[in-house]
Amino acid sequence: MAVSRLNNAMLVVETDTKQLAASLRTISRLADNISGKVSALDVAKTRVVECLQLAGDMHDLDAGQNVSHSYEVLTNAAARLKEILEKKLETAVEAEDIPSMQRFVKLFPLINEHDSGLTRFGKYLSKQIVKIGSDNLKFVMINGDDFGDDEEKKRRLEEEKARRKKEREKKLDQLLNRSLVGSKMQELLGNYLLLEQYYMQESVRKAIDMDAKEEGLLSSVVDDVLFLVRKCVRRAMSSGSVDCVCAALNYGVALLETTYYQHLHNTIQAGYPSTNFAAEALQTAQNAYNVIQHGKTTDPDVQRDTFITAANNARGTAELLLDLRKGLEYEWSKTQRSSVETGKLEHAVGQLADVSRKMHHLATLGMESLCKTAFRTKLKTSCDAFLDLPHTLTDVQLAEFEAVDPFIEQFNANLDKQIASFESVLHKENFQSLLLAVCSEAESQLERVIMKCSFNRLGGLQLDREFRQLSAYLSGVAGWTARERCARLSQIVALLNVENVDEAIELREATRTSPIARMLSANDTIKVLELRVDLPAAVIQKLEF
Repeated sequence: MAVSRLNNAMLVVETDTKQLAASLRTISRLADNISGKVSALDVAKTRVVECLQLAGDMHDLDAGQNVSHSYEVLTNAAARLKEILEKKLETAVEAEDIPSMQRFVKLFPLINEHDSGLTRFGKYLSKQIVKIGSDNLKFVMINGDDFGDDEEKKRRLEEEKARRKKEREKKLDQLLNRSLVGSKMQELLGNYLLLEQYYMQESVRKAIDMDAKEEGLLSSVVDDVLFLVRKCVRRAMSSGSVDCVCAALNYGVALLETTYYQHLHNTIQAGYPSTNFAAEALQTAQNAYNVIQHGKTTDPDVQRDTFITAANNARGTAELLLDLRKGLEYEWSKTQRSSVETGKLEHAVGQLADVSRKMHHLATLGMESLCKTAFRTKLKTSCDAFLDLPHTLTDVQLAEFEAVDPFIEQFNANLDKQIASFESVLHKENFQSLLLAVCSEAESQLERVIMKCSFNRLGGLQLDREFRQLSAYLSGVAGWTARERCARLSQIVALLNVENVDEAIELREATRTSPIARMLSANDTIKVLELRVDLPAAVIQKLEF
């Protein structure tokens, strides 16, 4: 039984041993298979790494070839640029063109060729130094043999000469001060200036007394007086004393501002004789007064010529004074003077410009007086005809007025005829001043009659048409300045042409923001709008600007 159990146990052990051997063989085969696959994977990985390495090497090789090409291009460009710079620098050195040399030398460091540019520029400087030295040596060899101590002696000799010259001048000044030469010279110049002053006074009075009309627009007194002033000033210049010249010029300016100016002012203040009945009566009384006071009479035609000549003389004198100033300044510029003396002369001669402005103002006043006398009455009469015309028009009347103008064409014709009579007898500037004064007077008279009329919308259109014709005519004869003189009338016409009160308010606001010097006041604006019979009066009276 025991053997039998042992035998059975051994059989079980044998069976398990066989199964274990079979399992081990199976595991061995599996291990061999796994080992083979791992070996294959290692081989594949090694080959993949080698391929990637080869690919990276190929990429690096390609990049290296590109860099090599760029490097080669840059190297060739640097060599070419160096060659060009060297040729340009050599050309500049041969031509001795300093700016070009400096420019090219500064370019060499940019291509890492510092020494190349400096070497060539240094050679140029060496040649220049050698040339300058050779020239100086030749000059010294040809012109003398003064070297070393001789030059020092010459310098000291010049310094000693300058010192002794200053001492002599100082002693001479002291001697002159002790000898009273300066005071005697001042006394002599003072006496000379008294004589010069007396000469100018008497000569100017004589020129005024001998005044005669000459060919042209001016009389003889203009040339005579200015010639005397110019002659006296130039005579004072020969004294060499700036104070003397300034004093003579001051005397001349004083005569121009007093005696001569008063002569012209009195003539212009006497006025331009008019041709109406009241003016003739006044002129007759004036003639009677002149006969009693001075024993002489004045014909109106003669007085007109005298007035116009005086106005022309004032304007011509103003222009000639500026020419005299330029002439004197040009003569003084030829002589070198100190800043103090130059300041004195400029201040003295500047007085001529002041007198010139005074003469211009006098001539302008004369033209305004001429406008009042010769134009105001006729303009007033012509404008009064405007009151006889209807201004609250119908469409039919507006068409008739457009076909046959009832007022402005005749007004312009009369004004043009009157203006033309003065063009040939007045100085150019005086005629322009007269035109502007006439523009202002025409505007004033038209405004006067317009404010006495009543208008509707069509009447405003007719007035606008007439104003445009007048403005075009005045601009044609007097220039664009005439439009500025008619600015106030232009605002009145614009207000009389509005469609409604709102448009008038907008026009007023636009006018307030514009640079118009003569703008209508708020009260005047309301008065103008009240002339429109077709606008609500109650609304207009409530307006506040």
